[in-house]
Amino acid sequence: MTGLSDFSRLSGVPQAYIAKMVEDVPQGDRGALELFLALRSAARRVEHAVATWLDRSELTSTKLDVLHLLRSGDGMSVTQMSEFLRMTQPNVTFVVNALERDGSVVRATSPTDRRSTIVRLSEAGERLIAGVTPLHMRAITRALENVSARDRKRFVATLAAVAEGFERIELDTLDTADG
Repeated sequence: MTGLSDFSRLSGVPQAYIAKMVEDVPQGDRGALELFLALRSAARRVEHAVATWLDRSELTSTKLDVLHLLRSGDGMSVTQMSEFLRMTQPNVTFVVNALERDGSVVRATSPTDRRSTIVRLSEAGERLIAGVTPLHMRAITRALENVSARDRKRFVATLAAVAEGFERIELDTLDTADG
């Protein structure tokens, strides 16, 4: 299997362990499993790196995502944020509560629906995101400097296809061999 050494290098997991892990997987499914495991490993490594460089600002990558999302408009509801970020509403609420305690966001009644609450960046949140963004962008640029523009575009397209594949899975069909 050609992908084992690449995956071993990516994950840090010994090649023999990976070979044993895929031993019972049908040959045609091994490439899918390798890709899945490589994506999970890469995602963990990226998240760890992002957490390390955001640590100075006392932000998490999720808080940064929420701040960037709020910076792009006039505020939004927790429901809207959860849809954009593909996170559960309780998780978004938890993050918004923390950002509100820190003074980075404020809640206000929606001007169009008094039953709804809109979350907006505060002035402190604007300053925070303005200060963190240049460091974040320098780190991203440096991390990806060895990946050509052409490969970046192909990789984004591939990741979109992978994400769409996972989103269309209906769990109840996984119990059947032809599902």
